[in-house]
Amino acid sequence: MAIETVQRIVGQLLPGKRGAGNRKGLSGSKHFDYELQMAQMNRGLAGIDTLFMPTNPEYSFLASSLVKDIARWGGDVSALVPPLVLKRLRNIDG
Repeated sequence: MAIETVQRIVGQLLPGKRGAGNRKGLSGSKHFDYELQMAQMNRGLAGIDTLFMPTNPEYSFLASSLVKDIARWGGDVSALVPPLVLKRLRNIDG
């Protein structure tokens, strides 16, 4: 498996790549509704399949904006993010 970060439409990236597909992590039903539309569009336009992976229930309440707010106000988010992210969060200006 290869992971690529791109600034273009997935349908322009994956066609022609053997075994190409899109993998998406889902945190809740609201997120699923949006990602399902994207998956159906990718399938219709470029024949790309999407695999949905639900989040671990232990972390289902997390949202990046919530973690950033807690960190900004001096809260301890060390148990919620990897060390590199924690380091960058500590450098956020309030």
